Amino acid sequence: MAVTLSEDLVEDILERLPAKSLVRFKSVARSWNALFRTNSFIRRHSQRQKKGSDERLMIVHADRIIMPTPIITLLSSHHPTLFHLPATQYSFLPQFDLYYVYFYHCSGVVCFCIGSKIVLWNPATREVKDVPTREVTLPESPVNYRQSYRGFGDDRDTFNDFKLIEFNVTFTGDSNNDLFPLVFAEVYSTSTNSWTVLRDVNANDLTPINKLPHFSYTDFYFLDRVYGNGVFYWLSSHYTYILCFDFGSNQFRILDTPTTLPSTIFEAGDSIGFAVKYSVSENWEENQFQIGFEIWILKQDGSWTKIYKYNVKQSFYTAAKMYAIWKDGAEILAGYPGMELVSYNSDGEPLLQFQLLIDMHKYVESIAPLSL
Repeated sequence: MAVTLSEDLVEDILERLPAKSLVRFKSVARSWNALFRTNSFIRRHSQRQKKGSDERLMIVHADRIIMPTPIITLLSSHHPTLFHLPATQYSFLPQFDLYYVYFYHCSGVVCFCIGSKIVLWNPATREVKDVPTREVTLPESPVNYRQSYRGFGDDRDTFNDFKLIEFNVTFTGDSNNDLFPLVFAEVYSTSTNSWTVLRDVNANDLTPINKLPHFSYTDFYFLDRVYGNGVFYWLSSHYTYILCFDFGSNQFRILDTPTTLPSTIFEAGDSIGFAVKYSVSENWEENQFQIGFEIWILKQDGSWTKIYKYNVKQSFYTAAKMYAIWKDGAEILAGYPGMELVSYNSDGEPLLQFQLLIDMHKYVESIAPLSL
């Protein structure tokens, strides 16, 4: 006797399946193919994936500094062995200089920025999308200063509109002592496959980004960046504030840091973490150092709470940046861009090491399309 399942029960079963299975099942029925592209299903499937017990990291590293071959590795909290993605899956990546590539991740979609080339990639569906380029002309600056910053994320209300924010800063004025920043900001959306200007440098209105605290053009820059729950964050060079961009409202805002000590920011679940680094002990003759990290987590109300302290045993340089809290706090990952990434246990002993780290992000599979 044939049993017919209700549509709600079928959807509930499908939501629990991995993204790669859903990709294969698109051809089972037109109704399933249509279902897998709806905002509601993508949202529910993504939320189930994030709540799963298996944490995964995507690590991009290389075999050398000059014109390296990129190596993309997945690390699972359930399996101690590394899984290297076949190079054929990301053969679209051009050769690049290690110091001129930026890697972002949001809801299963990866964004590579290699010079002026920007590529979006969903490893689960193997969809690749080139982001259209455009020219940005800024006014002349008496100090010849210009900085460009990018961030990648999604609109939490839709779950299938991925966005790339880019803002360019230049300084202008009559003299070095009377300079102020001009900001050109625009955002790209996969739903329209186009760029929208958020703020032109000639606009008369002052947006929050034009009120950024700064000291002079020589130290107006951001040290670190991270995405979390619909918002992208950039840490200021003075550790005094974090610039935030909300992908839902397309608005900038300023967030105070919990301390102005040297620090980095990193992914922490649906929020972000703030890691203050300090020296515990130094042995220069044997090149051994013990570095401490004091971890703060951003709460939903915008305040910070201190949760962990870790001491790691390594050279100073290999523990320069905190990347992630791993396995419910049992391990952390720290390293230095362009050198290496190391995982440490709760006693600070190194476990795994990846040479020539480019970047690392927590990874969750998704069926989100890059073209609507």
